[in-house]
Amino acid sequence: MSDRSLDGWRGVLGDESLLRTLASASPSERSAPAFLTRLRESVSAERLSMGLELVEVRERAAEKFPKVEALFADRVALEQASGVGVAGHKAERFRRAVGDSGASVWDICCGAGGDLFALHEALGSRVRGVDLDPLRVEMAVTNTEAEVLCADLANLLEDQVIPADAFAHCDPARRSGSGRVWRLEDLVPSPDLVRRLIDRVQGAAIKLGPGTDVEELRPLGGEFEYEWIADGRALRQLVVWTGGLAEEPGRRRATRIGSFSFAGEAEELSPASGAVDPAFLIEMDPVVERAGLSGAALRAAGGGDPTRELHPGLGLFGSEAQLSSELLRCFPIAAEMPWRESKVRRALRDHGFGAVVVKTRGGFVDANALERAFRSVEGRDGVLFVLRLGTSARAFLCEPAPQRPSA
Repeated sequence: MSDRSLDGWRGVLGDESLLRTLASASPSERSAPAFLTRLRESVSAERLSMGLELVEVRERAAEKFPKVEALFADRVALEQASGVGVAGHKAERFRRAVGDSGASVWDICCGAGGDLFALHEALGSRVRGVDLDPLRVEMAVTNTEAEVLCADLANLLEDQVIPADAFAHCDPARRSGSGRVWRLEDLVPSPDLVRRLIDRVQGAAIKLGPGTDVEELRPLGGEFEYEWIADGRALRQLVVWTGGLAEEPGRRRATRIGSFSFAGEAEELSPASGAVDPAFLIEMDPVVERAGLSGAALRAAGGGDPTRELHPGLGLFGSEAQLSSELLRCFPIAAEMPWRESKVRRALRDHGFGAVVVKTRGGFVDANALERAFRSVEGRDGVLFVLRLGTSARAFLCEPAPQRPSA
């Protein structure tokens, strides 16, 4: 019988000797049969497994929790938690909205407490966490200094426990499990409860996956602000800001932590037919592209009518002018040709290029394999785009993009 219950985890947390032994061993040592067999002489297989998981989570948690030495979380809780940068970015907006009003802030479905920690750091005792799972409540209590309730959102709303002047952060789970694409009907709490929460408080932040189609969120109603957030190399989440937390209702925002936060409106892109022999190839920052703000970003960077999408839906643009913006990368085109490896090799030689970084879309080619294939060619570094444009395949051999300006 499995002991992965709250009591089972408490037993692991209280077994300091086991945790010290596991933490002092290297990952390779912790996977060695002899090491595990020796430990199994004094602890159960289940406790050993849980101890290994906890030590692994603590080692991986630095980007999501400021204090990892005594962290209590399992793999799922760690995966679901917001990173320090993202959580801090959201908490700052709550701080601006709450101000000196004294309004309370409720973190619904707080999990292990990633967002709850940042909110409590920003706003102190006005912040409360809520989760339906007693195990997650214990994690949040351990990892933060906030008050945490084990409660059902439906009951909190029915009994009007959450004040009408409060603010709320909600991180719904999904019935369908993991994955980056979210559907409204999969949310737990249900869409109806989320809608009631939005209607109850004066401002809410609904945390969703970055692959969410905002058109599916229309049943939630309201004039919302949608913010896609990236940190490091990954798109982290979509936040739906409502009420008093929506600083620019009806607009979209693309944010890269530590770099930029750009707001605009989604707009139709210019047809591909306008780009003839472009001098520069424009690649949007992924968070700008995902937010549907490529057109707005091009205009902000000074890209006028000569700037066109190479092919509908491709997300790459040709331009006659060089653009400089933190929102995009601008590659000077040295040569454009039909895609054939022999033609590219000849172009590499003729233009003095050697090793190239290969970029593609939709897995059209194996970029890693092509980089290896061209690695033996001597010359300066370059960038090769291999793309399907409708029924044709084209290669764009480019100079590296200049470093993007800082915010």
